[in-house]
Amino acid sequence: MLRYRQDVISGKAKLDIREETFSLRQYNDFLRQNADEIAACKQRQQAAFDAERERWAQAGQVYADDQAVAAAAIDTELDLPAGARAVASHIAGNVWQVLVQAGASVKQGDTLVVVESMKMEFPVTAPADGTVWKVFCNEGAQISAGQDLLVLQAGEDA
Repeated sequence: MLRYRQDVISGKAKLDIREETFSLRQYNDFLRQNADEIAACKQRQQAAFDAERERWAQAGQVYADDQAVAAAAIDTELDLPAGARAVASHIAGNVWQVLVQAGASVKQGDTLVVVESMKMEFPVTAPADGTVWKVFCNEGAQISAGQDLLVLQAGEDA
């Protein structure tokens, strides 16, 4: 496998690419026919992962998702105006773009912030019409899943 990976990187690998039609029926039949083997494999995989996490815990290491949950759970209670709500990132990553500033009027669905994660861009959109009350993030900043990025005040209270 390692040699094949190197061959792909160097352009020496011969790839067999075919144009075919995907059949959902055949795929579902395959899943049904192999359900027991698939379940056993998933069970072995989960057991190995659980054992690895246990080794990490015994070594005093923290699993990355535990860090994200802990960071998101930090008490960030805000003194918000009536009708205001925090808008959080659903994923961990880097703030790629902040498209609004305090005082900006936005419509439901408008993109407020763009988060880059795993080389992909994910828009954080306005959950409702309103006015941006406060922005907590800057472009380039690392953020955790669940972290508040800004506060949006509802349209009628803005």
